[in-house]
Amino acid sequence: MSTQWLAIQSFQQSQELLSAINTLSIHRKLTDKGYLDTNRKEAAEQVVETLIPFFQKLDKIVQNIEDGPRKPVLGVDARLRHLAENYVQAKRAQSNSPFLELSLSQVTELFYSESPEDRGKVLAVLAAFRELLEEHVGVDARQLLGNI
Repeated sequence: MSTQWLAIQSFQQSQELLSAINTLSIHRKLTDKGYLDTNRKEAAEQVVETLIPFFQKLDKIVQNIEDGPRKPVLGVDARLRHLAENYVQAKRAQSNSPFLELSLSQVTELFYSESPEDRGKVLAVLAAFRELLEEHVGVDARQLLGNI
């Protein structure tokens, strides 16, 4: 696969993930403030089912990276691996984000929790992951569009 095609796929996947993060974040913030967000409830439930498999896949890649020397992971393109490497670097930098303090498997469990503390963690996790993903999208955009 060409580098440009990988960048296109990565950009599209990242945009879908950002949309999912925004949908869930807005829904959680509204419901936490006491609003009945019936318009987004079904969409929020669907995006959780999108985010969990993604985080599970990312977790496998991260474990592979943390286990030692660079080994190929079947079914993982270079851009997704790069995102996982950025996550590992951020985690090693000891950022004060709950997203980086928790394992990705713990993050996926938070999505189903109804406790106020966990719901707050989910919002913090989504915000931190959005930031990491936006940096990743920036690289893809520069690769696709050049330095316009």
